Amino acid sequence: MKYPMKPRTDDKRLKRSKRFLAHRLTAPLRALPDFLVVGEMKSGTSSLFYYLQRHPDILSPWRKELHFFNLGHSKGLGWYRAHFPLRRNLGANKLTGEGCPEYLYAPGAAARMHKVLPNARLIVILRDPVQRAISHYHHEVRMGREYLPLFDALKVEEERLAETDINDPFGLETYLHASYKRRGCYADHLSNLFSIYDKEQVLILGNNELLSDPKAVIDRAYEFLGLQPATDEIDYPRKNVGDREAVAPEVLSYLESHFKPHNDRLFQLLGRQVDW
Repeated sequence: MKYPMKPRTDDKRLKRSKRFLAHRLTAPLRALPDFLVVGEMKSGTSSLFYYLQRHPDILSPWRKELHFFNLGHSKGLGWYRAHFPLRRNLGANKLTGEGCPEYLYAPGAAARMHKVLPNARLIVILRDPVQRAISHYHHEVRMGREYLPLFDALKVEEERLAETDINDPFGLETYLHASYKRRGCYADHLSNLFSIYDKEQVLILGNNELLSDPKAVIDRAYEFLGLQPATDEIDYPRKNVGDREAVAPEVLSYLESHFKPHNDRLFQLLGRQVDW
């Protein structure tokens, strides 16, 4: 494999503490999620999920990113159920959900979701793909996986991904995490999602809207989930914010040119422009 992504040295995505064992034993008594925040990576999924959980009628899962439909599906449905509240604690008017930014992009994830959760509501948050790609790159550098300079990583991405074997753990890691441009081809990913779920089950939000008017965006999400706007005061701190670094003009020009046809397809698919 050319330019392989450095493998994780301590992958904790599916690891659970001993305390999780009690949840595992009571899995048959637990609910499945009513909604999923499915993507996109580095677009505000952590902030969005945090805000949603502030509603008194939304009960939290074990943790936000469970990675069941992209990495942990072989662990079985009981393992997945163990992450959610007891059904008796939900009642008729309360909801639970989870959020994982890999679910929109990871191969096979949407089909697995529909098999388990055909009636779930899905929330997607999208960011300007130029800024998303840059933020994604710096995230991979911070995580110790990326070693190429930014422009080099962008220019070799197609070659890099074409040579990966997603059935190999290291190949899948490269496919998922060296995908700076491919993840921003939102029309492709949403077309796949809409071929599996009805459009009415999917809410598309914009990252800039979330930053500029979080209450209005979260109230739209609550309405989509069948909830009344929260009456309690909710704070809106930003979560999982990466460092901002200056980017050379030629890199921005390269990315803007690359994404223009993809954005045009996205806006046509949705029947509207997103907020960039």
